[in-house]
Amino acid sequence: MGCESDLNTGVGYGSAVGGTLVYCYIHDNSSHGVNSGGGVVTAIGCIIDSNAGHGITTAAGGIIAISNTIYGQTGAGNDGLNATTPAAPAQNLVINNIFASNASYGVEMTDSDNVVADYNDYFGNTTGARNNFPTGTHDSTA
Repeated sequence: MGCESDLNTGVGYGSAVGGTLVYCYIHDNSSHGVNSGGGVVTAIGCIIDSNAGHGITTAAGGIIAISNTIYGQTGAGNDGLNATTPAAPAQNLVINNIFASNASYGVEMTDSDNVVADYNDYFGNTTGARNNFPTGTHDSTA
């Protein structure tokens, strides 16, 4: 809670089993901001910016992202949030986040199954707002 991870040669926060980040500032790392090989990653109220890889990437297990600002990931082809969508009954919950100025998509997933998403804002992501990710009723792309 309230952590800062910056200027690492590699990943800002990495875990094989997921983890919880609350009000953290993860920035300027030479790879991904957050990287999980499994388990659920929970990020609440974090700022994740200017990493050379994805802002958050998960290989399995799911993502809960609420009220984060994820912007300016600089590596070519890197997204604000990049996740492998886990099989049911796991859920991905992505609510009230800002995805801005990332080198590829704001959010990219393997598919949009098992995803609840709404109240997200997408702005200035190079490739597009989202890929294989549902559009929430209250999302903004302006």
